[in-house]
Amino acid sequence: MNALSLPARCRLFIAAVLIAGLSAPAGEAAELAQRLLTRSPEFIAAQTRMRGDSVRGSVIFHASAAGCIKCHSDGSTPSPLGPKLTDISREVTDAYLIEAILRPSRTISKGYETVAVVTDDGLVRTGMIASQDGEQVVLRELNNLLEPTVISRAGIDAIETLSTSMMPEGLVNSLQSEREFFDLLRYLFEVVRGGPERAAALRPSPEELVIEDDSIGLDHAGILRRLGDRDLAAGEQIYLGHCKNCHGIDGNEPTLPLARAFGREPLKNGADPYRMLLTLTKGSGLMAPVQHLSPKERYQVIHYIREALMKPSNPTYTPIDEAYLTGLPPGTNSGEQSTDGPRDFGPALGSQIGTRVHNALTIRL
Repeated sequence: MNALSLPARCRLFIAAVLIAGLSAPAGEAAELAQRLLTRSPEFIAAQTRMRGDSVRGSVIFHASAAGCIKCHSDGSTPSPLGPKLTDISREVTDAYLIEAILRPSRTISKGYETVAVVTDDGLVRTGMIASQDGEQVVLRELNNLLEPTVISRAGIDAIETLSTSMMPEGLVNSLQSEREFFDLLRYLFEVVRGGPERAAALRPSPEELVIEDDSIGLDHAGILRRLGDRDLAAGEQIYLGHCKNCHGIDGNEPTLPLARAFGREPLKNGADPYRMLLTLTKGSGLMAPVQHLSPKERYQVIHYIREALMKPSNPTYTPIDEAYLTGLPPGTNSGEQSTDGPRDFGPALGSQIGTRVHNALTIRL
């Protein structure tokens, strides 16, 4: 008999699991894509059909920080950057759909390839071909999707199809958990196979898509005054986990051409911390609201972007001073993340007992 009794060992195991779950760093979701890529499509598909919820997945598709609806329509609106879900062949395999999310450059849909058009004056224009004939090419450039560029065939030296998708790798890291990924994938399975009727049945109500402005009532000045080295480090982890997929690691070479280059370009909605917070809170353009981060975490990543990426080289960077802080909206909320509500302990349990078990019975102790 071991020195520890069975109940004692159970208590130690439960404590280890709870510590693993409750002390997980804010950037843990950044490893989601890497964890999923180690699993076979068959395993992921089985988990999706067992654990995924298409109703929850619909809300994630339309409103999450992954920004799916910004590029892919559910069939009810035009879809300028990616195929409509309802246009995808119902005959595609589960593995194809999973690859399309986790490895987007391997499964680029026809008609949505990125091309580089080299003109005879030495310019290179990158985007998607909207239409073409013997006289001209109509290009939706990545830096201006709303106003297509018309290029005469006579002025084109070459057109090269690029192997990289406009959908950046690692976008699933914007999701909060494996459960959200399985929910999203279950929604995708059902809409692709069920067509417009299923898409309409699953479409969230306007009330479900309302974005709460949780910047109201924050102690903005207090939060900014207290930001220090730990917050800079936390902001870096958040940036590397969520933001670099579009903006690039160094802030100068965005992975997604439409994304802002923090090291050299002006910010569309303002470069001071408060206006940057509003951009993250409400979304802007192709960027969805990032309310999976607490207001404090949003200020941490803003702190990192401003101090590490903008300050060295962006001429629009302006340091904040006391006059700026006193002019911010007053409030008392510290912006910390609430820990209330259900938690997904699956990853923590998996780290202890492995992930080969497809189904299990949990007992509340």
